[in-house]
Amino acid sequence: MNKQFCISSKLIWFFTIFSILTILEALSFNLFNNKTVFLSIGLSTGLYVWLIVFEDILSRTVYNKTFWLISLFILPYFTIIVYLFRRNKLIAFGKKNN
Repeated sequence: MNKQFCISSKLIWFFTIFSILTILEALSFNLFNNKTVFLSIGLSTGLYVWLIVFEDILSRTVYNKTFWLISLFILPYFTIIVYLFRRNKLIAFGKKNN
């Protein structure tokens, strides 16, 4: 089974960081006047990354899959970052324990 995302993992990292920074700028930094534009761009990019990670968790044999799916709904950005760091180990543990 291929361990790759449907797109490059570097691109997923870029979209995750871009989404977080765009939402932070819209909520607090006030560098630009169009807060709603930045907020909508950040949230739509975040949703795109969330869907990619959600699909990846569902399609692979991941260790403790239920925990990752529940935490993806409760703490989406934190879960995405931790999952991207631990992804290969979680897949290996899932195959080992399955």
